[in-house]
Amino acid sequence: MGMCIPSYPQVLAYSFLEELAGEFTKKYDRYKVEQALRPYNLIEFDATIHPIQQTYNKPQQLTSRINLAEITRDISLDPPQEVFIVETNSSNNICTPQVIPPTVRVGPLPTLEPLSFIDKASIVFTFCLILNSVLMVMDTLRSLTTEEDNSLDTGWLHFCSIFFRLAQIYVLTHKQMYRSKKGWTLFLVLLGFDWLLYFTDTLWEVILVFLITTLTHSCILRRKIANKLPQYQI
Repeated sequence: MGMCIPSYPQVLAYSFLEELAGEFTKKYDRYKVEQALRPYNLIEFDATIHPIQQTYNKPQQLTSRINLAEITRDISLDPPQEVFIVETNSSNNICTPQVIPPTVRVGPLPTLEPLSFIDKASIVFTFCLILNSVLMVMDTLRSLTTEEDNSLDTGWLHFCSIFFRLAQIYVLTHKQMYRSKKGWTLFLVLLGFDWLLYFTDTLWEVILVFLITTLTHSCILRRKIANKLPQYQI
């Protein structure tokens, strides 16, 4: 698509949008547009877009039908402006306009930043803790016939810690709402489980478990939405 290359003349791009706006105004009245519940209600306008698009993909053929000097003058006199959604914010009986930046919804949905080396390392360390908990649960199942009173309680704690650590990895690797709040909740819960499960172990083991839990939590907070949309084909 010629209009997508950086060297395409901006004047022709504005002319393309103006021509589309004119054709849309001729084809649809305001009432029909306001009554449309979904964008595909006006899908037949796509048949109008394609011929105009094909024409503007070949700028050399437009010199005879478009007055570039006039369009350039119009743009300089009335430059394009970014349109914002304005809502009325009522508080204490005082109405003040609240400007809401537009949300881009073109192409693929926004994704998280790629996993860094630290993110991948934290996932590996967390899986090591999960594997250790799995082994402890298996030992608990084998010792159910013994007279140990704390073995079953410890097994349940390890089983719950497996679930919460898997949830922590899921929050780290997937985009979702309230990632920060979910991350903090899982972090505090896992700190409690770590204290109950490992406080009788040696000091370095306790420190190692707490460091892995904290590292995964910090990776959740650090990994943000990617600023640039991933590459996709028009």
